[in-house]
Amino acid sequence: MKLLSLAIAAYNMEAFLDQCLKSLTRFDIPDSLEVIVVNDGSKDRTSEIAHAYQKMRPDIIQVIDKENGHYGSCINKGLEVATGKYFRPLDADDWVDTDNLIQLLDKLSHCNADLVITEICVYRKSGKDYINIPKKIETDKEYDAKSFDVERTDCSSIFAMHGMTYKTQLLKDIGLKLHTGIHYTDTEYILLPLDRIDNLIFYKLNLYQYNAMREGQSMQKSVQQQSINSFYILSNDLIKYYKERASENNAVIRSNQRCILRRVFYYFFVSALIFGDSSYPQLQEQLKNIKLLIDDNEELKHDAYNFTYKSIPFVKIWYKYHFRIFNLVPKCLK
Repeated sequence: MKLLSLAIAAYNMEAFLDQCLKSLTRFDIPDSLEVIVVNDGSKDRTSEIAHAYQKMRPDIIQVIDKENGHYGSCINKGLEVATGKYFRPLDADDWVDTDNLIQLLDKLSHCNADLVITEICVYRKSGKDYINIPKKIETDKEYDAKSFDVERTDCSSIFAMHGMTYKTQLLKDIGLKLHTGIHYTDTEYILLPLDRIDNLIFYKLNLYQYNAMREGQSMQKSVQQQSINSFYILSNDLIKYYKERASENNAVIRSNQRCILRRVFYYFFVSALIFGDSSYPQLQEQLKNIKLLIDDNEELKHDAYNFTYKSIPFVKIWYKYHFRIFNLVPKCLK
């Protein structure tokens, strides 16, 4: 029986994929692991490397070669074919701690929680950062998802794609589909199932090794400049989802959703502030559309109007003056 399915989206990852797959194919890793490498139309040796590891561990690795469809399409394909009890993405330029992976597989064999949270190690040029389970949390204990408050338990930072593993059937039952052709769709993976889970559990295992040093990563400023539209699409759709589900969710669940949702529409506003100029003429219309979405929801409106950049509540200023000082505010803050 497969206990864990890992979906790896891989586009031109020949420089990184070997390290990733090496961490998943050590001789003592049991065949209860399923690794689905989705080669997204790569032009380099990505497919060759993936197939070599498939030959080495055919009991674990399967490779899907497809035309380029961007990150979201790869995770969607991985989920479609996944047979494991649990599912999670793994970026091709990241890897896992193999010893902790083996321990996780053992724990998953008798786990029944809808969401499993594990720890993260972030590799930066300045060194390693550890995102650990907060001291307020009792590990190896199931929590009721309807009463678990992410912010009051200091869990905001660990509620990230890198730390979250969902039950596969739950994701399939809700019809999870990530956007294709845009960045930051890991936010959808985090947020969309969050109000559908019944319980969650924390394991003190530093599983995910996140490489934050690679050039061209979508979180780098040079890439963010090209990604305002991605933030807008995600903000628009996730705010609509939040509002559509609000009547079915209690205050704690809505608070947890907003904890995640704030990230994406804060990034939208800040990207608009820093990079918005005449070369992106649709931006003011997008800002107005987001304003219309949040103005009739006091919780979202409160969050947005309290966003600051360099201690200045720039969103409140934009909206108060109806964008008449849209070009002035960025110049003052840069």
